[in-house]
Amino acid sequence: MENSDLVELRGMAARLREQTRRIAAEADQQKAALREQRRVLQREREQTEKETRDAWRRGELPPEQAAVVQRIERGDTSWAAVVHGTDSHSSAREFRASFARQTESVVGELRESDPEFRAAHDGALAAAERRDQP
Repeated sequence: MENSDLVELRGMAARLREQTRRIAAEADQQKAALREQRRVLQREREQTEKETRDAWRRGELPPEQAAVVQRIERGDTSWAAVVHGTDSHSSAREFRASFARQTESVVGELRESDPEFRAAHDGALAAAERRDQP
């Protein structure tokens, strides 16, 4: 191997090491940002759960939600089980059905009032339909 080839290879190796360092640094920054986002979301979820428990104690929740919160407070279930559908209790099923109705209502209102939302929603529905087709 000629000296110029060796110099060129060393230069390429140095550039690759630098690129690898930059990529690793960017990945570390992204991981740190994701950890922070997760902490923020965790705090928000905990605050929402506390507010929901407080509303339940004050008798301010609709019956389907109150029944679920009561079962969670007794330790019979968890929000994760209710939301993910692994809790098959009637109160959990009714909560999910109620949530679905409320979500459909909000989406319908947004589709009627916001053309940009409607276009984005149509695109998301079409993409989901394409993924579902064999």
